[in-house]
Amino acid sequence: MRLLLHIASLLYLSLIRIRLLFYRLNFLKQHLFDTPVISIGNITVGGTGKTPMVIYCSQLLTKQNIKHAIVSRGYKKTARGTTVVQDYTKTHISDPVFAGDEPVMLTYKLKKVPIVVGSNKARAISTTIKMFCPQIILLDDGFQSLYIDKKKDCVLIDSSLSIQEYRLMPRGRLREPLLALKRSDFVVFINKGIINNSIKETILPILNQYTIPSLNASFKSKLYQHNYNNKLLKECSIKETFTQPCIAISGIGNNQPFIDSVKYFCGRILNHYSFPDHYNYQKNENKIESLLSDNVINWEEECSGGDEIGIITTLKDYVKIVQLPCVQLKKYSLYVIDISVVMEDENKLLGLMLGEG
Repeated sequence: MRLLLHIASLLYLSLIRIRLLFYRLNFLKQHLFDTPVISIGNITVGGTGKTPMVIYCSQLLTKQNIKHAIVSRGYKKTARGTTVVQDYTKTHISDPVFAGDEPVMLTYKLKKVPIVVGSNKARAISTTIKMFCPQIILLDDGFQSLYIDKKKDCVLIDSSLSIQEYRLMPRGRLREPLLALKRSDFVVFINKGIINNSIKETILPILNQYTIPSLNASFKSKLYQHNYNNKLLKECSIKETFTQPCIAISGIGNNQPFIDSVKYFCGRILNHYSFPDHYNYQKNENKIESLLSDNVINWEEECSGGDEIGIITTLKDYVKIVQLPCVQLKKYSLYVIDISVVMEDENKLLGLMLGEG
């Protein structure tokens, strides 16, 4: 098996090199834009925190009164072509199946910021510029989008992964060799509570060789509860850490930080169900309904009708789970753990984004 994975990685590396060569020889063309495009990307598969970082950067630009918009691929969306999820005044699409879970998730955190999705990011950027005339475009997951000429490439590095996971796919999680970081303009090391110093020790020499600046960031978790009356999320005080029995559900790239947060916020976790990233709950509603029903039955038999069972999940999963008829009908207590970025040096980040660093 190891030999097969090694051979597959070599073949994958060959394809990467051929693609890069085609761009260098202009066999493949880049799309140029007058509006600066700032990409928030990564070099590994799985969740490194791109969406929370996009939210943070958007909020940072808003504080500086810089007119901007967000373009995303809208992974696994069913809508064809380019779709405006939100404009400067209102949200047009709240269905994550139609627009993708991450773009809809952005609408919960960002108001009056245009969000546009499209499988062809260049076309989506062009549409965004024509419709909204932003000063800056934030491109979600654009480091590997070589067909787009970007003013700045920000690459996130997950410091919690083991060094073995920083191998080229399929042996590890790398989408490109680490040397590809020389294309980046700055790198952000993400601390998810576990620091693997060997990753920094491996990557920093590459950054120093090409004089690429780096920053450090971490995540802060907050707990919210869904209100069925106004359909809004209400932040819970840390003093409101609850003991209601809950089922934890998540379908994200890296479930471990969520599991750690669940243990911190909730004292009674009955089960945790981990699904693949971008899981389609609507398509598998019968399965979810069965899991919930089984846990309710088991809990009632065990505790003779004690506290009702709740659901605790991530914001990315919440935008899909809250729309399930089986959840709406039973009105399960629905809790959400959301993460936000804590940047070590916000001014440095802003300077690098605007080309001042």
